[in-house]
Amino acid sequence: MKIYHAEKFRQALHRMSRASILTAASVLAMGLSSFGVTGIAHANAPSQICDFGSNSACLNRQGGCTSTSGSCAIISYNNDDDNNEYFDYSFLYLCNNYIEVTSTCPFTVGSGMNADNFGDQIVQLVAYNTSGQTIGCVGDTGNARASLLGCNGHNGTGGGQGTVFVLNNQNAQGGAHTICNFELANRYESNLKYANGFAYPVILKSIVRGSQLSTIGDKCTYAWN
Repeated sequence: MKIYHAEKFRQALHRMSRASILTAASVLAMGLSSFGVTGIAHANAPSQICDFGSNSACLNRQGGCTSTSGSCAIISYNNDDDNNEYFDYSFLYLCNNYIEVTSTCPFTVGSGMNADNFGDQIVQLVAYNTSGQTIGCVGDTGNARASLLGCNGHNGTGGGQGTVFVLNNQNAQGGAHTICNFELANRYESNLKYANGFAYPVILKSIVRGSQLSTIGDKCTYAWN
């Protein structure tokens, strides 16, 4: 899976790099992102997070749900469905005011994930209502399934469990724990897999279109259906 809107992604990388150098204090918001790896699709939608192709699958609040208690499932669904149309992402200044993976952050030190994904972007996936107000962010209630939870502050803290993701920006280090191009690894589940001796990192992945997304998908696999 690849970024759907390449020019938006190039602009995002330019701004991300600049923000990291300046350690800016405000979150940059642009349309683009990925679970397994995705981008922003522009149809009639204000903002979608989707994969490539004419039959794109997109992030979707199932049935238009808005609860951030963990009951609102995030599914993959058909391009341009109304419940897709208000998703975007924001960068998180989680690692010493940087929006990028450092040698010690955001993954568990010693896991190899920081070194192997050094320089990749730290983001959250934000759902909005039709007025542009934040509803919540994609997270993980503990059952390895994506749900709508509370969002983090600009510093990457204060949000629901599993709402911090790392997006590979083609800055692959080539190690055993490298996230493949444009995949989106869940920090919480990746650290948990490492702690329990399982394969890591793990990514946001669609199993079957219309079903709740998994937050423990195998990396370097086709992430959407």
